Amino acid sequence: MLVAQSRFILLIGLLSSTLLLAQEDRIKAPIDGRRTAPLRGNIHPKAQRRYDQGPVDPGRVIAGITLMFKATPAQQAALEQLLAEQQDPASPNYHNWLTPEQYADRFGVSQNDIDKIVSWLETEGFTVDQVARGRDIPNAARSWWLHRLTE
Repeated sequence: MLVAQSRFILLIGLLSSTLLLAQEDRIKAPIDGRRTAPLRGNIHPKAQRRYDQGPVDPGRVIAGITLMFKATPAQQAALEQLLAEQQDPASPNYHNWLTPEQYADRFGVSQNDIDKIVSWLETEGFTVDQVARGRDIPNAARSWWLHRLTE
C-alpha cells in the first residue's frame, strides 16, 4: 500500500511540475498575414537587387525555410541561469542536461502556438517539413508558383 501511495504522489508531483513548466500561449488572436512588421537585421546580405537573377522557374520549390522564435525575457533569463548552473560543480543542475522535450517545455514556444503557426503556414501554401523537438524552429518549403499566386 505504501509503495502504491508513493508512486501516486510521485506521479502527481511529476504532472504538476510538467504543468508548471509548460509555456504560456503567446499568440492570443488569429494570425493575420496582412499585418506585418519589418525586423531589422534579418535579411541575408545577398538579398539585394544587385544580386537579382530574374524570374525563377514556377515549378521550383524553395525548401529549407527556417523560422526562429525569440524567447521571452523570462525564458531567456531562466535559460541563462540554467546554463550557469549546469557548469557549476556545486549546483544540483551540474551536468544535468535537458532533452529537447524538456527544453521545449521550459524555453520553447507552446504547443498551441506551434499548432497555430503551422496551420497558418499551411494556409499560406507552405509545407511544414518538421518542427524541432525543442519547439523553437519549424522548417518549411513552398513552391515559387504558389508564392507568386499569393503576392
